[in-house]
Parts: sequence; C-alpha cells; structure tokens
Amino acid sequence: MKKTLNLALITLLMSTAFVSCNSRPSDDDIDGRYITGKVEGADGEKVILFSFDGQNEVIIDSTEIDEDGNFLLETDTKKLKYYALMIDKEGEMPVILFLDEDSKDVDVSGSLPEFAQNVIITGSEISNDAKDYQDYSYTFFEDKSKIYADLQNAANINDTVAMKSLIDELDKLNAKTRAYAKDYIDKKPESPASWLMLREFYPSTGIDGYDISDLDYFSKVAKAMKEKYPYSEYPDMIKQDEQNIRYQIEMMKQQAAMQDNQSQQQAPDIELQNPDGKNIKLSDLRGQVVLLDFWASWCKPCRAENPNVVAAYNKFKDKGFTVYSVSLDTDKAAWEEAIKADNLSWSYHVSDLQGWQSTAIQPYGVNSIPASFLIDKEGNIIASNLRGAELEQKLQEVLSK
Repeated sequence: MKKTLNLALITLLMSTAFVSCNSRPSDDDIDGRYITGKVEGADGEKVILFSFDGQNEVIIDSTEIDEDGNFLLETDTKKLKYYALMIDKEGEMPVILFLDEDSKDVDVSGSLPEFAQNVIITGSEISNDAKDYQDYSYTFFEDKSKIYADLQNAANINDTVAMKSLIDELDKLNAKTRAYAKDYIDKKPESPASWLMLREFYPSTGIDGYDISDLDYFSKVAKAMKEKYPYSEYPDMIKQDEQNIRYQIEMMKQQAAMQDNQSQQQAPDIELQNPDGKNIKLSDLRGQVVLLDFWASWCKPCRAENPNVVAAYNKFKDKGFTVYSVSLDTDKAAWEEAIKADNLSWSYHVSDLQGWQSTAIQPYGVNSIPASFLIDKEGNIIASNLRGAELEQKLQEVLSK
C-alpha cells in the first residue's frame, strides 16, 4: 500500500482506524484523503483503487482486506477526481467514487458477492448520486443485454425487419434511463454524476435519427462543471465528446447526400499501399465492377460479413467483378492475418494503418464499418452497403448488361 506516513504511524493508524469514526486517520496529514471500508466475506481479498489517464487504468492504491473485513486506502488529491474501487475477485464490478473538496470521512461498506450493488457510501454525496443512477439503470440491464444479443444475430443474417423492431424496443428502454438523467442534470448540472449520466445521450443505436438537441446537455454540464471545478480537465473532455458526436452527424449527412446522388456520383479516388508496400489506386480498376469495402480485422461485424463478400467474389470474378478492400487497421500483422484467415483472395488490399484517421474514409463519409460502395465500370457509385443476397442480386443485374 502506498503511504506517505512512516511505518510506525501507519501501524498505529491501522490498528485504530476502525474502532470508531473518531479514530480514523486525519486527511490533513496527506495530499489526498483516506477511504475506509468494511466488506463482509472478503478476508484476504485484495481491494484496488484506480483512476484513469485517457483510456488507461492507473492504480492509485491497493491493499489486502484484513480478517475483520476492514481496509484503508489513500487517494492522491483532495481535488475532484473520478475513482473506481474494486474487490479483486472474479465477477465483482467496480464502485464508482467521485471525490472532491466537499468529500469528508469517506467510507464504503458492504458484502461479497456483488459488493458494487449492495455497497453503502458515506462522505460523498456525488458518489451516492452516481450509485442511485447505476442502481436504476441496472434494472434494465438484462433486457438491454438480450436485445443487443438479438440485434447481433439479426445483423449477421441481415434481417432488417427484426433489427428495426429490436432497435425500437431498445429506444423505449433507453428513454426511461435518459429521462432519469435529464431530471438529474436539470437539477445538478455541476455534479460530476451528471457527467456520468451523459452516457444516456450518446447515439446508442446509431446516428440516424439522433436528436441533436440532446447535445445541449453536454454543453450544460461542461459549463456548470467548469464554473465549480475550474482546474478540472473533465469539462474539456465533455466538450470533446460533444464535438465527436457532432462530427459523426456531419459525416452521416455527407454520406446521405452521396447516396441521394450516387447515380451521378463519381467515386473519389483512393491510393494506398498493399501489405507489400506497393501503391494501388482505386481508379486503376476502371473497366471492372468494383466493391469498395471498408473493414478491419478488429471489427466483428466486418469479419461476419466477409464470407458473403468472398462468395460474391468467387461467383462473379470471371465476369468482370473484383473487390478493393480498405482496412482501418493500425496493426499490419493483424491485418495480414485476417486477410489470410478469412480467405480474402483478391489482390487489392490497401491501408495506411491509421485506423479512423485514414485518409480514405472522409471522402466517402464513412463513420462505421463495415461500409461498402459498389462502383460500375465507368467509376460511378451505383449502390452502397449491400449485404449477402442483395449484393449478389445487384451484381447479377449489373454484369448481365
């Protein structure tokens, strides 16, 4: 356990910390604050306190729970910070803690299993607000999980009717948790728990049909948090999330405009390198019907769709059809392995290994993958995002002319 006090003083504090509230160590002696805890049924288990640097978990402190279920942890600042506390045992979820200058004598208590669900938090009103929201959201967890699983299955067989019905069901459940978040944010926009609840305003079922007025909540929370916590980086992170969503919406509009005019739309040229380092232009394939396919080795829906693309290629390759595959990978080895594993036997595989920063995606308005565009012999886009039987039917039509 990381401690700034000397060993003798730590031993004394640990021996008395859990006798009474009056005997807990003083936060005045450290840069951060202490978190005391008691967990029934956790003798010998490890408890970890971590925070985040970008997407990376950073361990702040850890210790072993004693035979009476007690533990003591130390944070690294008294200013606002987002922590997660977790019992290091399989199946246990983290407890979210927002601690700031107003937090005092922070204590967490509960029992195993499902410590995060039955935990009682004292000394941090924000953390309790976050837990109340999580508890409410959890009542819909099983239903949402089932819908997501059914959506994946429907997407794998391109059952668009079932997908629409499932998305409608999911939207109804999301509306309930979104209403909870709206009510809280309207009352306490400055609360870091409001930041947590902004997850309700992400486009969970896609940008199409997204209510842009929901972005007002990002601005509202960022402004209020900046006023209360002027030193914090979190308001800027909220603004960045808002900008990312606005960018996706703009890209969707551009893609829709392309699709509306695709009978006259000349396919923007692409020139990237294949795995051997040779530059290949999309325009080099003029005279053939080309499926321009955006994919990646890490994209499960892409990998699920690859057998359909392979089947179409094998069926029509001798009739003037080929595939130009643009990978959004960043790992060359993973890209090459996926080409081999999925039997993508055509010659035109390219990538700049820049992921979502690839220069190829912006001209096509690609904001999700798999994404594909069917290009005729003259280089015009004639269809987009055809899957399975739809792709084969369109190829049969085009190549029979």
